Amino acid sequence: MRFLVIICIISSIFTVDFEAAIAYLIKNCLLKSVGKSELYIFRALEAGGFHPSLPEFAYQYWSNGILIKIGFKEIAKPKSFRKGDITVTEYNSSHPNGHVAMYTGGNWMSYFIQNSEFVFTYNQPKIHYFRYSKFIEDEDNSSEGSSDTSKICNGKTINQIAIEVIKGIWGAGQERINKLTAVGCDHNTINNEVNKILGLN
Repeated sequence: MRFLVIICIISSIFTVDFEAAIAYLIKNCLLKSVGKSELYIFRALEAGGFHPSLPEFAYQYWSNGILIKIGFKEIAKPKSFRKGDITVTEYNSSHPNGHVAMYTGGNWMSYFIQNSEFVFTYNQPKIHYFRYSKFIEDEDNSSEGSSDTSKICNGKTINQIAIEVIKGIWGAGQERINKLTAVGCDHNTINNEVNKILGLN
């Protein structure tokens, strides 16, 4: 029985999947504010194999140590972000719920796509940055991070274009191929990134 418990613990450590977490956010992206970032990140983390507790307020991912308990570490703001990084925004009188978001490799997301990690347009509270602990073992904090942050076509990253493809912005079939080719994007490269986000390869 003791060996079975150990095997289960080891299995749980190595079955986290940030691609699945990100895919959940992309598939459930909304176009308007619903003020439920804590719920969307909770469900995304669950989709990625984590088992967090669901906080009442978004800022409690930081204040209650929820992310720490599931294997994240708080870090200084890095020079570059990587997939799976999470920001937790504290609360104040203007924003009593705070906010939480995950980096997809090209955007910050919770229930919508943010312009940056700074989600509020006024009276912005302090932001805390978190990274999965296994990603920062033996990692120099000054490293350039994930390679998919480099711009490759149409002024955007592979990941950003792929997310737009999933949302239907580039059309479908030959129409999509033509549009991507016209702006200098390699369709096969984008398609591979789409499949990776959706867990199809």
